[in-house]
Amino acid sequence: MIPVQIVNGDLDIKNINVTDLKSVLECVNQSEDSLKALGRKEEFQIEDIKERYFETLVNSLEYFLGIYKNEKLVGIIKGRLENINEPELWVLSFIIIKEYREAGIGTQVIEDIENYFKTKYSVKQINAVVMFENKRAQQFWKNNGYKPTRAADFSNEGSAGKMIIFEKKGV
Repeated sequence: MIPVQIVNGDLDIKNINVTDLKSVLECVNQSEDSLKALGRKEEFQIEDIKERYFETLVNSLEYFLGIYKNEKLVGIIKGRLENINEPELWVLSFIIIKEYREAGIGTQVIEDIENYFKTKYSVKQINAVVMFENKRAQQFWKNNGYKPTRAADFSNEGSAGKMIIFEKKGV
C-alpha cells in the first residue's frame, strides 16, 4: 500500500488500518447511492471489505484511504498509481458520508490528493471512474476540472453496467 498522510485543518487523509474496517463497512453501506457509486446492488459484508483491504495492503501501487474529520471517518478514497509512460493516479472509489456532502469536503480531499501525488510521485494526470448512472458524481468531477474521456463496460461480482472515465491533465 502506498503510504499517505495528509493533514489539512480538521481533515486527515490517511491509510486505512485493520481497526478501521468496521467503520469503512458502515461508510460504504450507509446509503443506496453509495452502493451504486461502487457499482453494487447489495450491501458489502465485512469479508468484502477485508478482502479489498488485504489486496491493497500487499500492493505497493495501491492506496486505500480514510477521510477523517475531527478523528471521525467521514469517507474513503481508493485507487492505484500507474507508471506506464508517466505516473498517473486512478481514483476507483470515492465516498463521502451523506451527512458531510455538499460542504466542500470532497473538493478539499481531491485537491489534497492531487497536490500530494503531484509533489510526491510527479503525477501529471488523474483519472476517476464513475458509474454511468451516477449523475451527481459526474457533476462533482466536472466541477473539479475533470473531463469525461471515455465510457467502458464493467462486471463486478454479479453486477454489471457502464462507467465513465474522467481525467484531469496537468495536475
